Amino acid sequence: MQTKNGKMVLLRVFCLLCALTMAARLLTACGKGKGNEKKTTEERTEANGTTGTEAVETDEWGQKTYDDVVPKDLDYEGTTVNILMRQLDASDPRRYEWFVDSIESADDLSEAIWFRNQEIEEELGVRLKFTQKPDSEINTAISTAALGGGDGVDLISHYHYYATSTETMNYYKNVMHPDFTYLHLSNPYWNQNFIRYATTQGTEANDRLFVLQGDMNLSTFMTTFCMYFQKDLLQNRCNMSDSELYKLTLDGKWTIDKLISLVRDTATLQDGTKDAEGNIYGFTSHYQVHAYDGFLAAFDIDLTQVSDKGKHTLLNSTAQRKLQQAADKLVTFYRSNDAYLVGNNPNDVTYGGSYTTPVAAFRQSRSVFCVAGMGDYKHLSEMPQDSWGLLPLPKYEESQTAYYAGVQDSHNTVAVMYGSNKNYEMLSAVLELFASKSYATVRPQLFNRVIKGQKLQDAQSSRVFDLIMNSTRWDFSDIYPTAVKDVRNTLWRDALRGAVYGSGDGAAAVISALSKNKDTMNDALETLDGWLYSHYN
Repeated sequence: MQTKNGKMVLLRVFCLLCALTMAARLLTACGKGKGNEKKTTEERTEANGTTGTEAVETDEWGQKTYDDVVPKDLDYEGTTVNILMRQLDASDPRRYEWFVDSIESADDLSEAIWFRNQEIEEELGVRLKFTQKPDSEINTAISTAALGGGDGVDLISHYHYYATSTETMNYYKNVMHPDFTYLHLSNPYWNQNFIRYATTQGTEANDRLFVLQGDMNLSTFMTTFCMYFQKDLLQNRCNMSDSELYKLTLDGKWTIDKLISLVRDTATLQDGTKDAEGNIYGFTSHYQVHAYDGFLAAFDIDLTQVSDKGKHTLLNSTAQRKLQQAADKLVTFYRSNDAYLVGNNPNDVTYGGSYTTPVAAFRQSRSVFCVAGMGDYKHLSEMPQDSWGLLPLPKYEESQTAYYAGVQDSHNTVAVMYGSNKNYEMLSAVLELFASKSYATVRPQLFNRVIKGQKLQDAQSSRVFDLIMNSTRWDFSDIYPTAVKDVRNTLWRDALRGAVYGSGDGAAAVISALSKNKDTMNDALETLDGWLYSHYN
């Protein structure tokens, strides 16, 4: 490696000035009691709702600090890093997690993203180039790049649901390969639960991992399922205060049975019609996704299991019984007058099909509880101050050791393009800095300044928010949905929706789906395992 030229020195100076400017703005914005000093004690909220303390060094945000693992003397002499990503609106977090168009008139979060990218370029001597393609064109762009030996594409940010077909992964590089010198996936700015399920089992030398989730993926945070509640309606219709509900939750006692019991007989239906305009409900969600997917994770149900030898099959008999019981519970609840699923279902004449329409009903004080995405907080800004609170989706039963938060599959997944002439050492450094710097500067802006500082209504919701963000989880079938014949959608979402709007109970619906698809899905799981173990590239 060579010494940086004069241009790079000037860039260092520029970025230093930018960093100082940002630091000054942050100090100004922090206000009283929010200084920059490091602390040595951290209070943490565990996934089960309990709190504890440990002696650690923390930054001004209260986050544990981590030593840099990327050497400071790397210089890739202006090499362009080509990042292929989804073409989305500038306000969509699935885009702005990667870059912002301009620093001018930017908010604190956008500034943090912009500065992060500048720092990566300056520290490594690289140039980040972002190319946007519609979701329908990304796979074609990837395959075209592959035909050219991977030229023109280095990193890929793709719609998760479509990103992990075996056809697409043929073009990805295994990030467990020794070539990824500076990638330290054990650090917490990489999502450990995602990595756990996405990595093949076996010895470290033979591990395969083709897709990643890290703290640069703001879209993952924003598509995490959560539950909102109306404080006044909770008191008036459920005879419970918000402080009582928060205590119940943080004590680990928030369960699906508790939710159902709280909202029983709380609905007010005009003329006895469930979809009338003036109705008030105990619970609302979107009929297509949110009413189902998040609960599967929240109930700690894995639709697949893995043997000691790393072979994946569909869930065992114990998990099947729990799946049937959970399906019965939700179907019965959703058929009651207390719950209303908003969307394009045949019985809905009140709202359209947007995923935001349950939130609109909630915003109009027409439901006590609403399951939506974390990013839907932005639709609640018109509500009165301190009128709503935040909860995790409930456990299946109190004995469950922790709360778990599912993630809608529209978030981004990060992959590395395979190519014989790729500099994977460089790309590993780029990825590591994207994740670590996002943890240090970008995530705190989103979590602490935007969500906690501007949107959440009380301190208890802030604690719950941390709990949710620390409990995201995936099943193997969530990681590779298209490769395993849509296990989750078929055995859970579609089965329950068919029962809610059809006949029969939830248990019968999932049994029928299992019976029809078990052999095909187990074959698909075996094929995927074979592919994963045969690709070490």
